[in-house]
Amino acid sequence: MEFKSSKKILSEESLTPKKRFGQHFLTDKNILQKISNSIEINKDDIVIEFGPGAGALTQYLIDKTDNFYAVDFDKDMVTLFEKEFVPRGGTIFWGDASKFSFNEIYEKHRKEIILVGNLPYNVSSQIIFNVMEQINQVKSALFMVQKEVALRLTEKKDSKNYSILTVLTDLHFKKKILFDVKRNCFFPPPNVDSSIVYMQKIDEFSKILCDEKLLKSVVKAAFSQRRKKVRNTLKEYLKYFSENETPFSSDLRAEDIGIDEYIEFTNTLYQKLKDSNNEIPL
Repeated sequence: MEFKSSKKILSEESLTPKKRFGQHFLTDKNILQKISNSIEINKDDIVIEFGPGAGALTQYLIDKTDNFYAVDFDKDMVTLFEKEFVPRGGTIFWGDASKFSFNEIYEKHRKEIILVGNLPYNVSSQIIFNVMEQINQVKSALFMVQKEVALRLTEKKDSKNYSILTVLTDLHFKKKILFDVKRNCFFPPPNVDSSIVYMQKIDEFSKILCDEKLLKSVVKAAFSQRRKKVRNTLKEYLKYFSENETPFSSDLRAEDIGIDEYIEFTNTLYQKLKDSNNEIPL
C-alpha cells in the first residue's frame, strides 16, 4: 500500500484545515503505523472511525475489516472519503460524533462496535460521554486525545486529574495510555501533545450497580465543587444515611473516592430510597 500523507491529500484536493472544526491532521507515517498495529481488527469486526479527515489513518484500517464506517462533520472530508474510500468498501455518515447514534450500524450487524479516531480537542469529552450512553453497542475504543484528557481518563483517585470523566469511564472500561504523540506530528501542529488511549469494555462494575443514572447524579454532585468535601457536595444524599454508614468518610473530596466506593454508596442509597418510597433524585 502506498502511503499518502494528509498534507498531500489536502493539497491534491485544494483543501486546508478548518480551525472551527479543530482540525489537526496526523502526518507522521510511523505514528500512523504504530496506531494501526495497536488495535486488533478482524475481517468480520464492525469499525467506526470518528473524524477520518483526509484519511491518513483510514488507509491503514479500512482493509482490515469488511465493515468499515466513518463519521465526519466536515462535508469536504465526507466528499473526500466518498471519493477515496467508498470504492474500497467504506461507508461514511455526515454528522457530529458527539451526538452520533450507533443504532443503525449496530442493528444491521447485531455485533458490538470497535471505535477509533483522532478526537477534536474541543469536543473529545463530549464524544466519550456519547460513547458511554451507547455502551451496550460498544466493544472497545482506541482514541487519540489531548494528553490532558488522556490523563483524566486514566488517572487513579487522589490525583488532580481524577474527574467525572475518570469515574464514569471506570464504570465500563479498562483504560491504558499506549504512547504519546508530539505536536510536531500534526499539520497544522496544535499547542499541546496528544496520547493514544486504549479502552477495553469490562462489566465487573456495571453488573453490580443498581442504577447507573443515580450513580451519574452522585458523581456529578460530588465533583460539582471539587475543592469542597463531600459532606457539602453530597448533602442531599447523605441525609438518608446514619453516621458512619457510608463507604467513605464525608471529610473526603470527590477525587479521593474510587469507583467501587461510589458504586457501594449509590447501591445503598438506591435501596434506602426504594425502602422509604422516596423518589429517586436524578
